[in-house]
Amino acid sequence: MKRILIVFLLIFIIGCGQPGQGRGKITGEPDGLQISFLPLQPASSLRENQDVNVGLELVNNGVCDISSEVCVTDTLSSVWAGVEEQCTSLELRGIEQVGEGVTKDSTTKQFSFPAYRGVDRDLSTSIIAKSKYNCDITAGPQLCVKPLVGQKEKECPSFEKITGDKLRATIAPITLVGVDKQLVPEQGGIKLVVAITLKKMGAGEIKGELDESTINKKGSSSALRYVPVRVEVDYRGYGSLECRELENGIFLWRKDKDQEILNCEIFLGSIDYVENPLDIKLGYEYEVSQMMPIQILDVDKQR
Repeated sequence: MKRILIVFLLIFIIGCGQPGQGRGKITGEPDGLQISFLPLQPASSLRENQDVNVGLELVNNGVCDISSEVCVTDTLSSVWAGVEEQCTSLELRGIEQVGEGVTKDSTTKQFSFPAYRGVDRDLSTSIIAKSKYNCDITAGPQLCVKPLVGQKEKECPSFEKITGDKLRATIAPITLVGVDKQLVPEQGGIKLVVAITLKKMGAGEIKGELDESTINKKGSSSALRYVPVRVEVDYRGYGSLECRELENGIFLWRKDKDQEILNCEIFLGSIDYVENPLDIKLGYEYEVSQMMPIQILDVDKQR
């Protein structure tokens, strides 16, 4: 009995010690790259003429592979030297489902900068670490469609609000958090109508530039208020849905919004009962940043 207990404890300890593994799924709420500063790298206060060392831990919590850079800079003018922008490459695999667990890729990065000089008083600044990367995902639930609206409502509701695990929402910086389905009878068949709710993760922001034709059509202020997200919605086997908020496959996401809704529909004609996937394809550029305030202490004041 003691031997069995010892073996069990060893397996438990070894399992807990494996980095980057944990229980979970690759579907859920929006998430992606996480940046955090290593302890005391930098310290919250630095003396003038003291080298600046910055250490970062970077963890990819989303499914998109990251092949980009991570850059470090500060908010103080370069007249005092210190942290002038420095970048290094960043390669992280997306999360993967392994049995009942999820593997996450992570890494640490070290930066070294010259000391702040010529400080004639205590100054404050903030060290900023940021990374921008591209993400393309496909997510979406299976939707049932039937030939007669109002019949067999238990098996296939004519109106349905889909959330949670049924969404099959791929974890990424922007993903879907809800689908409202409606079946509408029309002459010659059935129309499938969906309202798709998309949400971005709490940290970071969508990046990207609007093309000139969009700016000319919407006005120059649109370049300041909106960012582009590529969207394609397809009911598998029946083709693409028309979404009134899309233009040439581009959705203009309001920069001040964390959540947006797309309204899409497709006429399916006269059909038998089907239960096919709704494929929602998203493509975008996303930037995550982390900031740490520090104090630079005037050496003369410390004497």
